[in-house]
Amino acid sequence: MKKHIIPNPQIDWLQPSIGKKERKPSLKGFNHPSAQHIFFGDRKLDDHLKLVGNLAPLVILSTLKKIDFSDFEAQYNMKGRAPYHPRLILGLVLYGILKGQSSLRELEVLAGCDLGAIWITGGIIPDHATIGRFIQRHADLICVSFFEALTTEILGQLGQKNNVWSGDGTVIESAANRFKTLKMEVAQQQLHAQRESVEKEEADPKKKTSKYDNETLEKAIMIGREREKHRKKMGYRGHALQISLTDPQAAIIPDKRKKFVPAYVTSILSSQRIIIAAAVHPMSENRVVDELFKQGKRTTQQNKATVLMDKGYHSIQVAKSAHDSDLLLLSPRTRVRTRYFSKTLHFTRLQKGTGYRCPNGKLLKRGHKKCSKGRASVVFTAKMKDCQNCPLRGKCTSAKRRSIHESVDEEILIALRGRMEVKENQDLYKKRSGDVEPVFASIKDQQKLRRFHRKGLKSVKTEFVLHACAHNLGRLMRVFLRILMHITMINDAMLQSLQNTRVKFLAPCENTHNFGIHSLIEIKQYSLIYFSKRQPPLWLPGSHVSTRDSGHTTRAQ
Repeated sequence: MKKHIIPNPQIDWLQPSIGKKERKPSLKGFNHPSAQHIFFGDRKLDDHLKLVGNLAPLVILSTLKKIDFSDFEAQYNMKGRAPYHPRLILGLVLYGILKGQSSLRELEVLAGCDLGAIWITGGIIPDHATIGRFIQRHADLICVSFFEALTTEILGQLGQKNNVWSGDGTVIESAANRFKTLKMEVAQQQLHAQRESVEKEEADPKKKTSKYDNETLEKAIMIGREREKHRKKMGYRGHALQISLTDPQAAIIPDKRKKFVPAYVTSILSSQRIIIAAAVHPMSENRVVDELFKQGKRTTQQNKATVLMDKGYHSIQVAKSAHDSDLLLLSPRTRVRTRYFSKTLHFTRLQKGTGYRCPNGKLLKRGHKKCSKGRASVVFTAKMKDCQNCPLRGKCTSAKRRSIHESVDEEILIALRGRMEVKENQDLYKKRSGDVEPVFASIKDQQKLRRFHRKGLKSVKTEFVLHACAHNLGRLMRVFLRILMHITMINDAMLQSLQNTRVKFLAPCENTHNFGIHSLIEIKQYSLIYFSKRQPPLWLPGSHVSTRDSGHTTRAQ
C-alpha cells in the first residue's frame, strides 16, 4: 500500500507555543551527554522505547528541554570537574517518582539499569549522595521557579481552560520516629536535668551524645513554645502539647487512621487534575491559603477564577483571602449546632449589621468591639429583662442574656453563604471531588507517598513539590496516549481527507525531531503497534477500536 506522506503536520503540544521564543540552555562547562547515539541491539534507544510503549522518558525529556535552567546553572562554580547538568538529575528524579521509586538509592540503581532513565540521563550514573546534595542545594528553586515553569509549560501544551480551581488537603506522615515523642513538661525536665549534670561534671565530656541531645531538646522546646503561644492566642483547649525529638517541626496530629503521629498537612490547588499550586504546613491547611492563591495565579496566568474548597475551608480567614485575591470562593458551611439556637439559622440579621432579631422577636443591639482568638469582632447583646422571662431561653443560651460575636469581615462570609444557595454554583461545586481527590490518590498509591523520606519543613516541601511535578508530567503522558488512541480509530480515507487540514493537537512546525514522528500516517502506524497488545484506557469514550496486529476488535469503556 502506498503511503500518503503529509509534509508539515506535527504534534503541536510538544512544541513551544506560537510567538514564544524557546530558550536554549547553556551547556558549556556541564557534563550533559546525549542518548541519541545509544543503541539497544540493532535499533536506537528511543526507537526501542517507542516500540515497547515506554513513552514516559520521551515526554519528560522533551518537556524539560523547553524549561529555562539558567537559575540552576548560575549556582555552580565552573572550576574543577564538570558538574552534571540540572536537567539530567531532575529528569531522573521525576522519572523515578512516576515509577514509584523516590528513594535516593533506588534512583541510583534506576539510572544504571532502566532504559528510560538511561535515555533521560544520557548514560550517566549519579551517586545517591550527588542526587541528595542536588535536591538540598536547589530546594528553593525547585519549590518555586521550576514548579511554576513546568506547570505553565504543561498547561500551555494541553491548551485547556483553567478558570475553575479545586482545593483540598491531606495529612502525610513524617519520617520521624513516632515512639520518640515527649510532652512539653517532660522535655523541659529532661533538659534541666542534663544541664545540671553538665555543670556538676557528672557527664563524660568525651561523649558527644549528651551535647547532641541538649541541642535537640532545645530546638524541640523552642518550637513547642511557639505553638503553645499560638494555641493560647486562638483559645484552643485539649490534650497537652507533644513534640517529636527526631523531627521537631512535625506536629503530632491524627492521620486518616485516627492515630496521633508526627505528620505534615499538605495542600494543593488543581485544575482538571493538574496541580497548579502546592504547599505544606505542620498543623493547619488554612494558613497556607494565601500562598496557594498567589502561586495558582502565577502558574495559570489568570487573575480571576472560581475556587472550589471543602467545608473545612469555610471560614472568614479563607473567604477574606479569596476576596483580597479577586477570586470567587465556593465552600459549604460546616455543621451547625442543633442543641441551641444558631444565629445563622434562627436569628435574623438586620441591614448593614445594625443588630439581630431573635426567634422571640427581641432585638440584639450592636455593642462594643472585642478581640477573640486573634480576630477583631463586634458584640451584639440583648437586654437582661428580655432574656429572663423568655420561653425559648432553654434552647437559646444558659447565660444571663444572649450575645452574638460577629467578625469585622462577616459581610464576606455572608456573601459566600449566599453564593452557595444558587443552583448553578451547587452544580459546579459537585465537580470538586472528581477534580482534586484523584490527585491525592495518584500521589499516595501510584507514587507511593504515604510517608515522607526527609525531615524538616523545607525538605518535606521540596519532596512534595517534586511529587506534584511528576504527577503533572503523568497527566501530560495520559493526554498523549489519548491522542494515539483516537488516531488509531482513523481509517485511510480519513487520513487522505486530513492531508490539508489543521486538526487539534496537530499543527505545522519547523522542527521535525519530536519522537521521530513526521506525519499522521506514521502516528497511526505507531499507535497501532502500541495498542496491539494493550486494553484501551477506561477513561476514553465508548467506541470500537480496531487493532490490525491483534486481529480482533475491542471496546473502550
